[in-house]
Amino acid sequence: MQKQTQETHHHHHEERLTGTDTFEKKNLLTVGIDVGSSGTQVLFSRLTMRRLGYALSSRYAVVSRKTIFASEVSFTPYIGRHLIDGKGVYRIVERAYGLAGIRRSEVDTGALILTGEAVRRRNSRVIADSLSAELGKFVCVTAGNRLEAMLAAHGSGAVTLSRQYGKQVMNVDIGGGTTKVAIAKRGRVVATSALHVGGRLIVTDKDRRVVRVEPIATRICEHLGLDVKAGEVFSDKERQIVCDWMAFAIKNFITGRNLGSDWDWLLLSRPIVPSGIDAIVFSGGVSEYVYGKEKRDFHDLGKPLGERLGMMIQRKEFGAPVVRGKQRIRATVTGVSQFTIQLSGETVYVSDEGILPIKNARVAELELKVTDQMSAQEVVRSVRRANRALNEVNGGDPVVYYIKWEGEPSYQKLRSVAVGLSTAMKDTGTPLILISDQDVSQNIGAILKEELGVVSPVVTLDGLELQDFDYVDIGHPLTDSSTLPVTVKSLIFGTGHDKTGDPAG
Repeated sequence: MQKQTQETHHHHHEERLTGTDTFEKKNLLTVGIDVGSSGTQVLFSRLTMRRLGYALSSRYAVVSRKTIFASEVSFTPYIGRHLIDGKGVYRIVERAYGLAGIRRSEVDTGALILTGEAVRRRNSRVIADSLSAELGKFVCVTAGNRLEAMLAAHGSGAVTLSRQYGKQVMNVDIGGGTTKVAIAKRGRVVATSALHVGGRLIVTDKDRRVVRVEPIATRICEHLGLDVKAGEVFSDKERQIVCDWMAFAIKNFITGRNLGSDWDWLLLSRPIVPSGIDAIVFSGGVSEYVYGKEKRDFHDLGKPLGERLGMMIQRKEFGAPVVRGKQRIRATVTGVSQFTIQLSGETVYVSDEGILPIKNARVAELELKVTDQMSAQEVVRSVRRANRALNEVNGGDPVVYYIKWEGEPSYQKLRSVAVGLSTAMKDTGTPLILISDQDVSQNIGAILKEELGVVSPVVTLDGLELQDFDYVDIGHPLTDSSTLPVTVKSLIFGTGHDKTGDPAG
């Protein structure tokens, strides 16, 4: 059903505001679209932003967010096994605009997210780009397993829960094609992993005849001695056998038990070894059954899988209390889009203005401890870790490397960073974009181009604050100024878990 709600979100930057009304406010209408393995949904929010009242900052912070319309969750339309039905997705989005009574021209910004099995379809990128072009002003996110796990952990409220209570919280997001796990500690996601198990890997009609079976489901069935094929009957008994086995796999996966070599083929990323988990939150479509909020059977694996996991919770088989998150099936799409406009500081280096403007460059924070003893090889390793964390974005999208500078900007430090970046980015053919929170960018840019002879275009900016999930637009230099306008777009998430904090079940 369609849902119109009022939800207020106070961002963690709010304590840094002056509390007066003398600073400029902005109101933005945003839209989030999540095209997932099984479901597509649309959510409209109204953001209120206020200029930060310290150090004459040009940065705006979100002080409230109100969800004004959430669409029904529609089944993601497919054409055969390998293609998303782009026209079908577009109709879902258009219907949501109509029901919300919102015109495209009224929307200030938004984000389109493709997740789960939808990402693996051959035309997923084309769908994302075409929808973005049609609707305009969009960040397009083709979410890999790590990013999707992080999005779900933020959207469910697990991250906020860990921040509010100083706890270590695990979020388990079970969608149509995959199960993503994220561990949040004191407000930050510290580990993620993914398992190729989900609630819509096998779909039947009302007569239990198989209409779609994913390749991984075929392998699971073969492992269990079952022969499941399109057009044939998938009995209730067979369905329960598959779901019981998948529930057991999920339990072992999230409790850190060794799945053994017979299970390795289910892993989509390196497994985590959880320790000291204080609470577990379930999200994703299957979680509606885990928590007993959904009773309908959609002729897939979701209902029996969720119900079996719910029984495991009742028997306290997960080693930590399970609590209800603020969002379940809407965890990924809950908070989406615009955050702020900033201006880069006094030192800017742009080797080729022809590459400007840059749109939707994805932020990768380099985890570095900047010291005089830091080697260039440490920078190389940090860049490569960041690329892996971003799942090395498809389609050649630009990436912004962000570095928090520590201490004095000695030449030795600057050169180590420059050599490391040039080594890691060698032969990529993509622009090298570096942003720092301190005034070091012009020097690093000069070393990259003038001393090291980096062939790729180089853009280095400073004085900006970035964070996870940020996307950056960089415009042309302002008239009579060396300052570049930079739009930083972040995904904005709701707060907390259910006020009761009641254990599930």
